[in-house]
Amino acid sequence: VSDLSERLSGVISRFDILKENDGIIIELHADAGIMINADITKLEQVVYNLINNAVTYTGDDNTVIVRLYRKAPGLMRFEVTDHGDGIAPEYLPYIWDYKVSERNKTHKRAKMGSGIGLSIVKNVLEQHGFAYGADSTVGQGSTFWFEAPEYQEPPEIEPPRQSLRLRKNSEEQK
Repeated sequence: VSDLSERLSGVISRFDILKENDGIIIELHADAGIMINADITKLEQVVYNLINNAVTYTGDDNTVIVRLYRKAPGLMRFEVTDHGDGIAPEYLPYIWDYKVSERNKTHKRAKMGSGIGLSIVKNVLEQHGFAYGADSTVGQGSTFWFEAPEYQEPPEIEPPRQSLRLRKNSEEQK
């Protein structure tokens, strides 16, 4: 069990060089104390890949928005939004397939990736049983997201009380 809210800052710090050199802006909006029961190393890779994808495809504003919030009681949602070209609706179902995404190398940071990032995201999230998807509007950008149960500490259960009955020795009663 890990605090995903706390871990996000560490993942985002990996992009510091791009923030300095390319003027990339990564805005983080995260509810505090969101706990998740997952393989945190793999989940950090998912977060990194989704942010990296958004950085790669970000629009002229060079801004990526990262959100982590409680969508409903017991349910957290992680989102990464860019303001790039967006993805046409007919291509959305195929973006998670390495062979399809690898061919699309026309973005401004094509040298940075292999095209396998979203395929890894899909595999890790499916291994965890988490819902995931992407929403996109051509000309406005995309939001990639996943949802997972928020870990809740089980309530402390008091051990049952034992009642003790004291019996008088039968000889004492005579």
